[in-house]
Parts: sequence; structure tokens; C-alpha cells
Amino acid sequence: MRYKESMFNAFTISGDKTLLYNSLEGMSSLAVIDSIKWESIIKNVRMFGKDDSQEFEKLLEKHYFCIEETDEHMLTEIRYMDVVEENVLRLIILPTEKCNFRCLYCYEEFKIGKMSMELQEDIIDYVRKNIMNFSGVDIRWFGGEPLMALDVIENISYKIIEICNRAKRRYTASIITNAYLLSRNTYERLIKCHVWLFQITVDGLKDSHDVYRPLYNGEGTFEKIMYNLKEIHDHDKFRYSRFTIRCNFTAKSAANVLHYIEYMKKIFGEDERFCFMLERASDWGGERVRQIEEQLLSNEEYGAMLQQISKYNIKINLLPHCALMDADSCVCYANKRHSYIVGANGKIYKCSGDFTFEENNIGYLTHGEMIIDRNKESLWLNRKARNLSKCQQCFFEGACLSACCPASFIKGTFGDANSLCLYEKEYISDFLKIIPDKIFTNI
Repeated sequence: MRYKESMFNAFTISGDKTLLYNSLEGMSSLAVIDSIKWESIIKNVRMFGKDDSQEFEKLLEKHYFCIEETDEHMLTEIRYMDVVEENVLRLIILPTEKCNFRCLYCYEEFKIGKMSMELQEDIIDYVRKNIMNFSGVDIRWFGGEPLMALDVIENISYKIIEICNRAKRRYTASIITNAYLLSRNTYERLIKCHVWLFQITVDGLKDSHDVYRPLYNGEGTFEKIMYNLKEIHDHDKFRYSRFTIRCNFTAKSAANVLHYIEYMKKIFGEDERFCFMLERASDWGGERVRQIEEQLLSNEEYGAMLQQISKYNIKINLLPHCALMDADSCVCYANKRHSYIVGANGKIYKCSGDFTFEENNIGYLTHGEMIIDRNKESLWLNRKARNLSKCQQCFFEGACLSACCPASFIKGTFGDANSLCLYEKEYISDFLKIIPDKIFTNI
């Protein structure tokens, strides 16, 4: 039997070792091998169709090699169906679309206030009527700033948790919050709502964060956010919660990226609950971003920032980036069959990135029923309608499945400057070097 290299392989050299990644296998594929041994295996497979070493057998198990006749494009089709058709009801709920921040790059308009009690009951009724059709329910609280409507979160959460318990269905929940209102008391109330995953943005150190993420009245927010996070960090009661601290770098804050990492590492470095995302601020729409348009990092500048981090060898927990190298997480929620966004006014969307986009508003919720325009919805799910020729030549197709941003295909902007592939793909060599060592399997 002859073997070939998988088309989904990527690797980079780090000292005398080679760091390996296979996008179809995702996180579980990450491995490190002696570079000389790796080169020998590659040479033998290309010449003889196999290698007789134990290392080759281990690499075969992680699908770095496959039988020569394997149609790997067919494997992505199967993977796509598995991910998109997962039998979990995923609801992103906006308890309010108002916000106490006025971030300079935010696209939202803050026109709609707190969700009515009637609509809250409609959501609960929808879950109650449909719970037996799903293996579980996953809720993500979004906004606006969701903690401005904590009572809505509590009301909906308690009742859906009860429904899931009675139906013996799994319930999970997360929240995207600016953390200004995330006091220790609020944190404990969210834990009672089974909200265990938190995403919070801290845009650099105080000088830059307070410029880009001020309160609605212009006051700074850095010190209050960090106080709240330190209070939680010092509170050991709930060890199973997880925090992703995201930083959207601009040209100004990127200059201090190493100081930012050292600052965060000093506070949270030993706390496994805290991990980090190093993104770049982008033009996500709206007019406010025009104020900082000249400060947005180019691709080359973002790549240079990552290279600086990898060369400095500062190890912090970057598992969110690692997760985006796995199809289960890399595929956008908008591309999943049973994933919907419920606006504070009852409108149903697929994508949180642009609520003004006509094809995004696919229906509404009323009397415990979702009234869905199936033609609009199909635009978000139909992979075959996309131009996949570019994707089929890409090693990252096994993870993104041409589904990391369905909106870019619908808008016809796929490949444009503002709709790039994930950074984890564009800068795979740099990301492999800054992923924690413990994630890699030694071959």
C-alpha cells in the first residue's frame, strides 16, 4: 500500500524541531518532530510511498499521510455535513442592543433597548416546544452590552435550564461582555445561569484602551475592567469558568504588544481560566471606525507583530487561536443549520456582523414560533453555491471548510481586503510558534 502527504498539512521550523499541523484533524493533530527525521520521512514517502519508522506510524494516525487513492476533497464534504448539521440549538440572544461603551471601531447603532417580557417568553416557549428535536441548547449572550439587561439573562436562563433538565438535554452558555459591569457579584449571578465562558476585550494597556473603548460619556474604562477581572482572578470558588481576553491591536497599541503580554502574564499567567486572543482592529462597518482608519494595521504590519511575539518567546495561553484551527470552532456559527441570532426586538439573524444587511434578517420570533424565510436562510448554508476553486487549493480547507465567513460569499466580497481568510491560516507559521508547548504531541 502506498501513501501520500495530506493536502491539509502545514509545518514550520523551530530550532532543530518541526512543528506540524493538519487542518482536517485540527487541534488534535498538533505535533513536534525532529526536523531531520521529518525530512527523511517525507523523502521516503515521496520516493517509495511509505516509511518504515515508528514515527511514520504515529504521523499516519494523525493523518499527516493518507492512502494514495484518497479523495481528500470528499473528506471535507463529509466534515462539512457533520459540523453544519450538528443537532444542537444555538441561540445568540441580544437582551438589549444598548451599550454603555462607544468603541471607536464598533458598527452597532444602539437603537433598540431592553427585550420585552413578551419576547422573553416567546424565546422560552420556542425552546420548550422544540427541545426534543435537539441534543442540547447553547446560549450566547451578546448585545449591545448584555450586562445592562442582567435581569433578562437571569429570567431566560433559569427557565431554559429547567426545560433542559426536564428533557435531559445538555445546556451551555457564554457571554461577550465589555466587563465594565462584571463585578464579583454579577459574576456569581452569571455562574448560577450556567454562564461559564466569557469573552472580554481589553485593547492594549490603559493609554490605548481608554482611547478606543471609552464609556458613552468619554471616560476611560481600563481600570474598572481590570479591577473586576482581578477580583474574579482572586476568587477561587468557580474554577471551571473560562475567560478569553481579546485585544484588537492598532498601529499605536501594537508598538506595545510585548508590554501588554507581560502585563497580562504577570496578573493571569498562572490562572488556567484566562487565555488570550491577539487580533487586529478592523473596519467592521459603521461610521465611527473612520476616526481611526489610518491606525488600522495592514496584513504585513499584523504579521510583523506576530513575528515579534514569536521571536521574543513569551508563552501565554493562546488556546482561542488554537481552537480556530479546528473545524468545530472555525466554521462560523452563521453557517450552522440550527444557529440563530435573536435581536432585542424579535428579529432573527444569522450573522452578528451586520444587522443592516438585508439577507441577514431571515425572519422573526412571535408566539413561540420562528417565522423563517427559508430562501434567505439557504444562502448561509449552501456550500455548493460558493466559488470554492481557491479554497480547494488551500491547506486550511480542512478547518475552515469554506465556511469561516459565509457573509463574504453572499456579499460577493470573498477575497477582498476586508474579508480575508482567518489570520490563523494567513500566519500559520507564526501561530504555531506561539501556541503553548503542552498542546503539541512529541513524535
